[in-house]
Amino acid sequence: MGWTEFRNLLKTLPEHEVYFVIEELGMLLVKTDLAIIGKQLEVDKEVKKKINQTEDLLNFAILETKRFGVDDLPIDTDGVSVKDSSDKYKQWYRHWKEWQHNMPDELWKSFLATRLNKKDLTQFLPKETWIEANTA
Repeated sequence: MGWTEFRNLLKTLPEHEVYFVIEELGMLLVKTDLAIIGKQLEVDKEVKKKINQTEDLLNFAILETKRFGVDDLPIDTDGVSVKDSSDKYKQWYRHWKEWQHNMPDELWKSFLATRLNKKDLTQFLPKETWIEANTA
C-alpha cells in the first residue's frame, strides 16, 4: 500500500480504528527504539528510511483526528507534520486508551471477534464522544 492509498484509507476509518492505527504505529516506533538502544538493530540507511516512513504514517494518522474534533494540533511549517501533541489530542487519545483498557477481557474478546467478522460494533464503543466525556 502506498502513501496515497494509506491516506485515503485513513479518511474512511471510523474513530476507534484511527486510534488503533496510532497505537500500532507508536508501538512499532517504541519497539524499534528499544531494539536500537539494546543493540539488537543496527541503524543503516534502510532502517532509517523505514523509521522515517513510519513516523510519516503516524503523522498522517494523528492529523486524521481533526475529523473527530481535535482542532488544535500544532502543525510544522511543512503543513503536514505534527510538531507536538495538543491538549485536545491528549484528551482524545486518553478517551480511547481508557475505553480499550477498561474493557473486561471477555468483552474485549467479543469486540475483536465482532470486528474480525465485520459486524456492527456499536454495542462495544463508548456511549459518549471524547468531547462529551471531557465536558461533563
